Amino acid sequence: MMPEYLICNGARSARRDVTRVLFAFALIMLGACAAPVARPDIAATQDSPSDTAPPLPERDHGATTSVVNDETSPADMAAVAIHQDSLEPDPSAPLPPPDFWNSVRQELVFTRCSNEDALSSRWTRKYAGYPARFQETLNQISPLMQYVARELRAANLPIDFIFLPIVESTYHPHRSRGDWPAGIWQLMPQTARGFGAPMKAQYDGRLDFAQSTFAAMKLLNYLSVQFDQDWKLVNMAFNAGEYRVKRALKGPKGTLLPEPKGLSPITIEHYAKLRALGCLIDQPERFNLTLPPLDPGRELASVNLPEAWPLDFLAHLLKMDVTALHKLNPGLYGTHTPGFPEYRLLLPKFAEDDLLAALAPLSPTYSARWQQVQLADADARAKAALEAGLSQEVYARVNSDGSAKIWLPTGSGQPKVLASDGASAAERHRVRAGDTLWGIARHYRVKVQSLIEWNGLGKKALIKPGQWLRLRARD
Repeated sequence: MMPEYLICNGARSARRDVTRVLFAFALIMLGACAAPVARPDIAATQDSPSDTAPPLPERDHGATTSVVNDETSPADMAAVAIHQDSLEPDPSAPLPPPDFWNSVRQELVFTRCSNEDALSSRWTRKYAGYPARFQETLNQISPLMQYVARELRAANLPIDFIFLPIVESTYHPHRSRGDWPAGIWQLMPQTARGFGAPMKAQYDGRLDFAQSTFAAMKLLNYLSVQFDQDWKLVNMAFNAGEYRVKRALKGPKGTLLPEPKGLSPITIEHYAKLRALGCLIDQPERFNLTLPPLDPGRELASVNLPEAWPLDFLAHLLKMDVTALHKLNPGLYGTHTPGFPEYRLLLPKFAEDDLLAALAPLSPTYSARWQQVQLADADARAKAALEAGLSQEVYARVNSDGSAKIWLPTGSGQPKVLASDGASAAERHRVRAGDTLWGIARHYRVKVQSLIEWNGLGKKALIKPGQWLRLRARD
């Protein structure tokens, strides 16, 4: 006799077999009753399109093959096109800001990796050999590079020259003595003066980022005309000088050589370095470089200020520290902007419109002489503003912080404004960081020796920030 559990298992097995037979029979009957499906004729589909497009063919999202292949009907293709159109971005939707490095890469003219030669390739490997240092340098100088890029585009010059200050100075405003080059563009004194970056007693335009860039754009445009937009020769002339390159192009009996001869290795390598830097930006992944993201808050702009303005007053309007403003404009040695028609002040881009709006009602009536005065009483402040000739609108714009220290114009032709101790504000000067006796005397049109005598400064004539100086003899 078979065990009970075997009898049960055998019965279950028999039932499963019967079920399988019945299921197979049902499938055969259904297949016999179904009508055959004919494949649609392509020509018929083209001549007689149906009212409703067929459903999109399913796509395996893990595969890389297209949904359109040799067996896809035109109707299917139309449906795919409709589907793809629906994935296009809405033109009315705001677009993300363009990536700075990508825009530079797209605009490169003569420094792409495809233009490499042995010398530029050697410099590319040198720069790429220290990726962390290279990336950190780019991060530090990227606000200035953005500014120079805008100026190059405005001057209709190749974006490749954005690397020129890296080759010259790594965007550092190097000082110099005598007739040596200086600034981020390393401009010679005579060249700087001729192209809009003057040098004065309290100002060196070569050291100013904005002013030296203004001069460099004019110089590059001039050289592009002289060398018929041969950017290699333009770059060499920028480094070695226009006439030296022209002499190097002269062959026997006045013929023109295809390449300059006899230029120094420094000038030859200068162009190679420029191309090497362009190649690194063109193909950073090839050299395992990661280009740093740019912070919009660090973007810079410049404003034209033909009149001389006190730097601390401008810093007050910009709501920034005067030391920070000095760092952005290292060509300023004194307390005021130089005041000439083409002068440009560099500042954070987000503050550009605010400064222009604040200065609009002030120029040129109130420019050179502004002074901060301590007046605790509101009536005294209102009276002082009235005596200084300030309208309520201008006064409110200049003194928007509600402080007891207010800014008022002073100087010749202006009514005297009483300071907190009863002395005339126009008769005293508060020493600021960077002030010199010579600069103060020049500003107020008095003699240095007179300042020393009026303030009892002694032989050393030392002054320090915060100190008040009398600007006339005691009564």
